Amino acid sequence: MKTANMYRDRLTYVSFLFTFITLLILIGAGLALAQSPEDTPDVRQTGTPVLIYLPLSVSAPTPTPSPTPTVTPTPVNLWNQQSVDFSEGFISVSCADTNNCYVLAKNGTIFKTTDGNNWKLSHGNGTVTYRGISCPASEICFAVGDNGMVMSTNDGGSSWRLESVISKHLNAVDCLDQNNCFVVGDESELAWTTDGGQNWTSFRIGNTPLYSVAYPSSGVRYSVGLGRVASAIGMSLNTINTGHMIHNGISCSSSNRCLMVGNYLYPESENGLIHAINNNSVDINNFTDLGTKDRLNDISCPDLVNCFIAGAGAGKNGYGSGNRGSIFVSNDDGSTWQTEEIPVTTKNLNSIDCPTAQVCYTVGEGGLILKRNSIN
Repeated sequence: MKTANMYRDRLTYVSFLFTFITLLILIGAGLALAQSPEDTPDVRQTGTPVLIYLPLSVSAPTPTPSPTPTVTPTPVNLWNQQSVDFSEGFISVSCADTNNCYVLAKNGTIFKTTDGNNWKLSHGNGTVTYRGISCPASEICFAVGDNGMVMSTNDGGSSWRLESVISKHLNAVDCLDQNNCFVVGDESELAWTTDGGQNWTSFRIGNTPLYSVAYPSSGVRYSVGLGRVASAIGMSLNTINTGHMIHNGISCSSSNRCLMVGNYLYPESENGLIHAINNNSVDINNFTDLGTKDRLNDISCPDLVNCFIAGAGAGKNGYGSGNRGSIFVSNDDGSTWQTEEIPVTTKNLNSIDCPTAQVCYTVGEGGLILKRNSIN
């Protein structure tokens, strides 16, 4: 009996102890549940990773000269391909207004439109290679090419007059009006006329090619190219050495404000670069890097706010095959940029002209003509 009683006593004691421990556990759990949210430990402070998913943001600031992110293209396609019976590449486009435009091929073939939609042949094959066209009025155009040749019309392309201005190849032309035009070419040759091409004044300011020109107002002319930016204010010429940079295009929204686009020539960077000219001054170390491998070929700024860039797929050093067209748009005078969808992305874009912020034309390889129309 003593052994049995001792066994029952021990069993009772163990049962009591188990009940007591269980009660303590339940009380502790209740107290834990009653804690305020402020007393609850934050797992983010324990070293455990916490993933927070947010929508893709495009509000990043524009670093200079750090790369500038470009935003995802808008799903609304503002660009449409225009039909033209031509398979060679167009090298340049110029518009007198939203309806009257001319496009130029390297072989001198020129097409024109008078309604902004339908294109017809204005000039057949030429005898030299052409590279640029400018049309200050619907009836007046100047096209430039090899051996200093300038081809012009004053009757809407019904007839064309050919003359040699300088001995070097000409790469670009821009006309302020029907009388005042500025041309640039190889070996830093430049020339201008103030009487509609009857007489030309020419200068040579270096030995590297100039690829683009802007004539924003009377007596104010700018040109850009390989390692050089030049300005001609009245009869005063100034040049800035840009080193390994090559600028392919320039556009001025006023006589004091221009944007120029291009790339590094050497492998330090293959990204597209944008520089600004402010009051006839360029800070070559202050630029916008689009962070894209596209070669930036041309730019058009129709007003003080809006600018459009035409680009192409680029190989090493901004050159080579790529066969990729791209459009970049800024609505804040070049502070930030975004891409726009285009219907054809497999052909390089060589030139762009925007007579207004709503209507643009860009041209490229394989007879490509694209028109942007955001007018409701």
